[in-house]
Amino acid sequence: MAKFCRVLDSIKSRFGILFSKLGISGEGKNKDAALEQLKVFQDRGMVIVVVSQKDLKQLVAGANFISLLRTKYERVRLNLAANRVETS
Repeated sequence: MAKFCRVLDSIKSRFGILFSKLGISGEGKNKDAALEQLKVFQDRGMVIVVVSQKDLKQLVAGANFISLLRTKYERVRLNLAANRVETS
């Protein structure tokens, strides 16, 4: 997470998508990488969205990718608890 943040920072990007098979450490507990994700937004205004294999399975089942990204984006910006993205 920290390395990805530095890469985004070096190109002055405000948004990034990180694909991770199992998600990130500390997810749902606001610690480890999940805490770093929130700190990066608070410090630099940079949002990093994490797309996991579970999310990809929802897309195969018919979920909308843009809606999924928007939900994850808002979750970081508003520091919301994780909840399931509904299929459309």
